[in-house]
Amino acid sequence: MPVRLNMRLAGLALVPTVIVACGQPASSQKGQSPSPASPNPTTLAAFPVANDVTCPDLRPFGLNLYLERPSDYNRHEAVLCVAQQLDRPLALHALDSARTIGFVSDTVIGYVQQSGNGPSDASGAIKTLDLTSQQVKTVATTQSGFIGSLAWSHDQSMVAFATDTGDAHHFWLKRDADEVKALTSPIQLFGRGGIEGDESLVAFSPDDQYVLFVDTPVYRLQVFRTSDGGAAYTAPSGQGGLRTMATWSHKSDQMYFRNDSGIYRWDPTSGISSFAAGIRWENPVFSPDDRYLAYTVWNSAGTTHVVIRDTTNNQTTSSPPLRLSQEFLSNVVLLEQVTQPCGTEGPCGPFARTGSTSTLRIDSGAEGQLPMPAGWGLDAFWQGH
Repeated sequence: MPVRLNMRLAGLALVPTVIVACGQPASSQKGQSPSPASPNPTTLAAFPVANDVTCPDLRPFGLNLYLERPSDYNRHEAVLCVAQQLDRPLALHALDSARTIGFVSDTVIGYVQQSGNGPSDASGAIKTLDLTSQQVKTVATTQSGFIGSLAWSHDQSMVAFATDTGDAHHFWLKRDADEVKALTSPIQLFGRGGIEGDESLVAFSPDDQYVLFVDTPVYRLQVFRTSDGGAAYTAPSGQGGLRTMATWSHKSDQMYFRNDSGIYRWDPTSGISSFAAGIRWENPVFSPDDRYLAYTVWNSAGTTHVVIRDTTNNQTTSSPPLRLSQEFLSNVVLLEQVTQPCGTEGPCGPFARTGSTSTLRIDSGAEGQLPMPAGWGLDAFWQGH
């Protein structure tokens, strides 16, 4: 189950993005990154070599297997980079018309193919591409509606997704060879524009017993049991503001989200409790060992920075300004997206994304730079899926 970084959309992120895929990074000792595995190039299928593309060396960041994709929404190429052969990027042409691409395992990539001119006449398919055989497998289909956010379970046996028919949203769960199961009846889609705090997210709990859907355009935050599709928790949608910006911890089935008054924690045994009052976070992410919780906040000047909360003592530190939280590469290394001022007028709002991604060491406060080529996003696989 890929983890989205700079877009609060799907379990499998849309470009432009940098994501870490399939569960959580393996735990590492302080100051070290985990050692991810890559399939041996001799076990990969004979994909053609991509032209005019360079694979950056991301091994110092613990990344040995990753996809490069253009950040231009009008282009859909996907290039596979393997640490053992950085001079031979592989073109995955099966993904040329695909969206919502990300690793399901180190040898399987999941993606969506969509057709139609809009939600009302759209149909789509969720598919996988096997990197060792080039085999394409259709996992689930929909004949009505645009496939939006989705997530793969950690054990790769399930996929959960949401669809939009133009006037209603639906939540779905596909288990193994079972038929796709509707988790909800059609949810009326209200006619409103985007607002602060909007999120569309699907995410499985660490043990895959629960799946979370956050769909603020229809004012829904719900947790379902994967065993029978029943609702385990439904957040209220009225007073208190949107229930949004949610995340699971890595070591337990605890889910965190916010409304207008602060952060709340849901536990399947004890239910809802207050976690931190008065905080309006965005992009919350836990470190692999759950010690650190990083999230984006806005200041009074309208710019962003990242807050890192040590859950062992509740102490906080902050990143430099104009940063957005993304994902942890290890227990002490955080990815951040770098922004720049944009002003309050114009199409980009108070800030603009620079396309640059920084690494922040929580133990020292030092920042580095992820050496990605301009105009390309990254999907990466981590050992520990």
